Amino acid sequence: MGQGEWFYISNNAPAGPVSLDELAGLFASRQLNPSSLVWHADLPDWVTAVLVPELRHAIVPPPVVSAEPIPYFTPQIDQRPIRFAGFWIRLVAYVIDSIVVEIAVAIMGEVMGIATSVQPITLQTGPSAIHLHPEGVIGFLMGWLYFSLMESSSRQATLGKLAVGIKVTDLHGQRISFGRATGRYFAKFLSQIIFAIGYIMAGLTQRKQALHDFVASTLVSYR
Repeated sequence: MGQGEWFYISNNAPAGPVSLDELAGLFASRQLNPSSLVWHADLPDWVTAVLVPELRHAIVPPPVVSAEPIPYFTPQIDQRPIRFAGFWIRLVAYVIDSIVVEIAVAIMGEVMGIATSVQPITLQTGPSAIHLHPEGVIGFLMGWLYFSLMESSSRQATLGKLAVGIKVTDLHGQRISFGRATGRYFAKFLSQIIFAIGYIMAGLTQRKQALHDFVASTLVSYR
């Protein structure tokens, strides 16, 4: 068996006749595969090509699939445990930041001549009159912008926090937005009006969160 006319199934339809060499060429060029059906006059029925001895030399074996898992690139993830910053290190950072803000307000006041030439702004008259001192307004605005802009920046920290190596993050360790940083700044007034107990909480809670950290859902940790 072997010489003569051969037929094969291609695209679900019989094709041929071809010679044995031509049929072998179809397998060598991968137009047919080991499971393709072939027939010869000496065969009682269609058979898979892999069972025909005359074709085995031409059949290209399928690629070997390793049982071992394919190694994919896995990015390195920082698995270091988070070290939360406690009360005293945060106090040092706050003192540094207070000095920075005070210097900035003083320079701004000198530049604008507020301290010598601008009178307080009166919001209403009478015994309950409210007087706003421009230098106080500037100090408030500069404090808010200083803390909120720097803590929501890529540095995630004010100059004081950078100096002691700590940063502000959300509960997942990610950078916070300016809006959240603003909420955290104004929540500090809650920490102040209860005799600074809100600040002291940073030394007592499990993740070293002060009251304003709980309000803003933030954490302060080492860099």
